[in-house]
Amino acid sequence: MGFSGGILNTGVSGLLAFQKSIATISHNITNVNTEGYTRQRVELSPLPAQSLNPGFIGSGVRADSIRRVYNEFLYNQVRTSTSANSYSQTYYSISANLDNLLGDSETGLASVLQGFYNAIQDVSNDPSSMAAREVMLSEASTLVDRFQYMNQFIADSRKEVNSRIEQEVTEINLLASSIAQLNEKISHTMAQGINNPPNDLLDQRDQLILKLSERVSITTVLQDDQSLNVFVGKGHELVQGASSGDLTVASNHYDGSQFEIAMEGGSTIITPFITGGSLGGLLDFRHDVLDETENALGRIAMGLAQTFNAQHRKGLDLNGELGDDFFTVPLPDVLPHVGNEVPLVNNEGSAYIQVTIEDAGSITTSDYRLSFEENNWTLSRLSDGTKVPMSGGTDGAPFVAEGLALVIEPGIAQDGDSFLIRPTRKASAKIDALFQDPAKIAAAGPLRVTESENNSGSASVTSIENVDPENSALFDDIVINFTDPITFTVNDETTPHTFNGKYIDIGNGWRLEITGTPKVGDQFTVSKNDGAVGDNRNSLLLAGLFNSKELLGGNAGYESAYGQMVAFVGNSTHQADINRHTRESLLNQAVDAKSEVSGVNLDEEAANLICYERAYQAAAQIIETSENLFQTLLNVVRR
Repeated sequence: MGFSGGILNTGVSGLLAFQKSIATISHNITNVNTEGYTRQRVELSPLPAQSLNPGFIGSGVRADSIRRVYNEFLYNQVRTSTSANSYSQTYYSISANLDNLLGDSETGLASVLQGFYNAIQDVSNDPSSMAAREVMLSEASTLVDRFQYMNQFIADSRKEVNSRIEQEVTEINLLASSIAQLNEKISHTMAQGINNPPNDLLDQRDQLILKLSERVSITTVLQDDQSLNVFVGKGHELVQGASSGDLTVASNHYDGSQFEIAMEGGSTIITPFITGGSLGGLLDFRHDVLDETENALGRIAMGLAQTFNAQHRKGLDLNGELGDDFFTVPLPDVLPHVGNEVPLVNNEGSAYIQVTIEDAGSITTSDYRLSFEENNWTLSRLSDGTKVPMSGGTDGAPFVAEGLALVIEPGIAQDGDSFLIRPTRKASAKIDALFQDPAKIAAAGPLRVTESENNSGSASVTSIENVDPENSALFDDIVINFTDPITFTVNDETTPHTFNGKYIDIGNGWRLEITGTPKVGDQFTVSKNDGAVGDNRNSLLLAGLFNSKELLGGNAGYESAYGQMVAFVGNSTHQADINRHTRESLLNQAVDAKSEVSGVNLDEEAANLICYERAYQAAAQIIETSENLFQTLLNVVRR
C-alpha cells in the first residue's frame, strides 16, 4: 500500500488495540464490587514487521486475547481455607449450644445431683422423718426429669443436624448442577476455536466452586476442553463435564433416624469420607461430640440406676422389708442390620440378641457391632474399630465383654448377620423413679448384731454388710459362739468355723467385720433389724455412692463422671473456637493475597485508563499524520 498506507494501518491497529484495552479497563472498574470477579487484561503483541530496505519496519500492534489476571495457587488457597473456615464455624456454633446446656446450673446435671445427695443426707440425719423422705423422692423425680430433659435437648440437636444435613445436600446438588451447566458453556465456547477464554464464565464457575467448598471439601481436575470435574470424599465424582451426580440423604442401615450421605441412589454410603465445609462440620460434630455426649450421659444414668438400686436393695424400709429397685435400669439398644451395601447384607438369620448390663462400672461410651462370621460371633468397638474379646457363651451362658452380657436368643444366624449395640445411647431418656411411697425408702441396715454382756475379749463389731439380699437365709437368727480366738460355732452346730481375724461369712448373705481378739465363750447374735426406724446405716451408704468410684472403671463417682463429660464438651468447644478464629484469619490472609493479584484496584485502573486514553489519542494522531502525508503526495502528483 505504500509508506503512508503502512502508517495508516499502524495507527488503526493501535486504535483498535487501545480501544479494547480501554473497554477491558472499563469492565474492570464497573465490576470492582462484583463478588468473585477477576481482573482482566488485554494481551498485546506487535504485528509482523515489513521487510524494507534497509531493514524491517514495524506494522503496528494487535490484541491477542483478553485474559484474567489469575493465580491458580492463590485461588486454591482460598478454596481450601474457605472449606476449613466453614467447617470450624459450623462445628463451633452447634457445639457451643451443647456446652452451654451442660455447664449451666439451671439446665445441667450438677445442681440436681447435689440436690438429691443433700436430700439423702437429710434422711440420714432423721430417718424417721416422712418430710425428709418426701423431699428425697421429690429430688429423685427432679433428677430423672433433668436426665430426660437433657436427653431431649440432645435429641433435638440431632434433629437439627439431620435437617441441616438435608439442606446442605440440597444446596450441594444445586451448585453441582450449576457448575455442570457452566462446564458445558465453557467447553462449547472453547470448541469454537476462539482464542479468547470466556473469562466471565470462568469467574462464575470459580465462584460456584468456592460456594461448594463452603459446604464440603472437594478436589477438582481440569479437562482438556476446560471443563472442571469435581470430586467429594475419596474420589466420588460429583461433576463430570456437563453432567452432575447427586448426593442423597439415606437412613443409617441400623438406625433409620440417623441420616447418612450416599451416592448412586443411596446404595453407596460415603459419610466416613466426607470432610471439610459445613457438611463435614455437622457430621464430625455428630460423631465426635453429640454421640459421645449422649452415650456418656446415658452411662451416668445407667450407672447411677444400677449402683443405687444395688445398695437400696440391701437396706430395710419402714415396713421392715428389703428395699426395692429405686430407679429403672435402662436396657441397651440392639439394632439389626437392615441395609444392602457391600460387604454387609440384610440379616438373613433368625437369631436375635438381648444385652444387659453386667457391670455398670466397666461399660464404655462406645457403640459396638456384633457380627456373625465363619460360624463365630465377633464384637467390635466402633469408637476405634478394635475387636473386643468375649468370655462365656457356652452351655447357654451369655457372652461377657466390657461390662455387657450378650445373650444369643434361640435362632439360626447366617454369615454376614450383624447387630448394632448401643449400651447407653438412650439410657438418660429411659431412667425413671419407681415408687412414690416415702416409707419404702430403705434407709436402715437390714441386720443388727448384739454382743453378749458376758463377752470378755476385746472383739467388737465394726459393721455387718448385706452382700446378698436375695439369700433366703438372710434373716435367720444366728448366734456365734467363739470356742477360742480363731474358731467359732453357729447356733447349736458343733462343727467349728475358722475365724480369719477380721471377717465372718457363713453363707447367709451377710458379712460381719470384727476388730480385736475374741476369747472363749464370747458370743455375738445376728438378727433382723426390726423396728429400727431411726437406723440410718443404709442411707449413709447411699449417700456414700456419690463420692465412691463406682463408674468409669472404678475411677469416678456420679458427679465426677458428669464433670468429665462437661470437661470433654467444654474442651471440644474451646478447641473449635480456637480453630475457627485461626482458620478465619488464614482465610482472610488468603483472600487478601488473591485480591492483590486478581482484584480490581481502582487507582491502578484509573492510571491505566489515562495511559491507554493518551495512547488512543496518539494513535489517532498517527492516522491524521498519515492522511496529511497522503494529501501532500496527491498534491505533488496533481502538479
